Amino acid sequence: MKRIIFSLDEVLPIEAEALAAKTFTPTYDDLWDPTKFKGSKVIDEHGNNEVEALSKGLNFWPDVKQLNPKKLTAQLTLMAEHGVFIMNNVSSDISPIERGTLAYAHGCHPENDADFQLNQDEVFDGEMGSITIPLDWISRSVKAGKKQFIIELGDDDDVRLIIK
Repeated sequence: MKRIIFSLDEVLPIEAEALAAKTFTPTYDDLWDPTKFKGSKVIDEHGNNEVEALSKGLNFWPDVKQLNPKKLTAQLTLMAEHGVFIMNNVSSDISPIERGTLAYAHGCHPENDADFQLNQDEVFDGEMGSITIPLDWISRSVKAGKKQFIIELGDDDDVRLIIK
């Protein structure tokens, strides 16, 4: 298991913004969740489900326009891209960095940590990606009296909140 540590003070504004928001962008998990789609079926822009698209020799990608926006909820996304950071899925024309709602993991900030890429590669096995995590993990950390927000990653997208 690999631990990713954030300052809880840096994560709290991310939670506050998400709790106050009314509209959200889909997370990667939302794109593949049939309950989030109109008609409860994941389809592409041509109305094909994945099997239909592949049988026609087409690449398949869910059509975001077919998502039911009322089914999207506030969530957090743990990202490994250019550093390791956490952000919410609030819909906005302003980037999370400009809104102050993005927090980098300790040792994984590209501007502050010379070895951020090595640390990112160690935690995410050299891959880029995203993992959706529950928003209520922040309040659970606060209630537990923590100063840090700690997430543990295991195999096969096993993600846990550490509040011991």
